[in-house]
Amino acid sequence: MIIRNTGSATRRERFDRQPEKRHRLVQAAIEEFNEYGLENASYNRIIERSGLSKGSVYYYFDNKEALLAAVMEEIGTRVLEAVPEHPLPETKEEYWPAVWDYRQREFDFFASNVALGRVLILSLGNNEPETEEHVEEVCPPLVRLIRRQKALITRGQELGAVRNDLSVDVILELMRTVDRALCEKFFGCGARAFRKRPTLPSDTADQPDAALPSGTRKPGCLAEEIEKLSPGEREERSRAYTQLFQDLVYRMMEPQPLGVSS
Repeated sequence: MIIRNTGSATRRERFDRQPEKRHRLVQAAIEEFNEYGLENASYNRIIERSGLSKGSVYYYFDNKEALLAAVMEEIGTRVLEAVPEHPLPETKEEYWPAVWDYRQREFDFFASNVALGRVLILSLGNNEPETEEHVEEVCPPLVRLIRRQKALITRGQELGAVRNDLSVDVILELMRTVDRALCEKFFGCGARAFRKRPTLPSDTADQPDAALPSGTRKPGCLAEEIEKLSPGEREERSRAYTQLFQDLVYRMMEPQPLGVSS
């Protein structure tokens, strides 16, 4: 879904200076997008959820797409706050601990903010690999995150900790591929899982699962993918994800001995 902010910048600035109102509307939008997806979400339902007047909301945002742009800015800002920029490692010995620390903070943020991650995945759509240009169109703040990731990979190549027979872009996409696959394995909530299960109309909410068409879900069921896990189960799966992610990524990224083909 292409996101274009069609609201007035001046009106948006006024809206941003009202944190309580902003929180209510953004949270209502996140809930609606999680329950119904981006295409089926209703702007009027979002307004009703927020408890704000329709006139005031339309004053700040012309349509659902403009509001979604504000939601994506909020998600990007919160990710950057959770994963602050640190100096690049100076030695080979410092490199991998720095990589895992960075990746763990990013993982912890989305594991603790599943609804935000879900909106981000749906907004990025089916563009794979996720180019800087595409991410900048969808969620501009996250471009900084991508550039940090690329800088970290480049530093690893400079230090001799990361193979240099592959480009930075290829290595980054390999890491994303591992991440998507492991998220589906351990949490059942990878990008493909989100996209392949269309939302049904709200009047199906009381129907038993067996009565629903194959491959569909009731509104709201997707929100239970991770939340239904107990804290212990979530911690166990997170630990298994982290260990396997580190093992696979290290094997892919470590410099290859002479005579060993990739």
